[in-house]
Amino acid sequence: MLWKLLLLAAVIGLVFFGWKRIEGMARKANKLVNKVRDEQDAEPIDLERDPESGAYRSRDRD
Repeated sequence: MLWKLLLLAAVIGLVFFGWKRIEGMARKANKLVNKVRDEQDAEPIDLERDPESGAYRSRDRD
């Protein structure tokens, strides 16, 4: 009976600490994504509508 309780405690401990480790890795990945996203310049795209097709196209396109 005691070994079952010890086994249960070990499994609960592994799940708890494994979950904490996964949360830590996700937090680091989120910080990295936000850092990269902040470094990118968000330049607006100038679009014009094509009257024939109704599609929007970049004005820079020849």
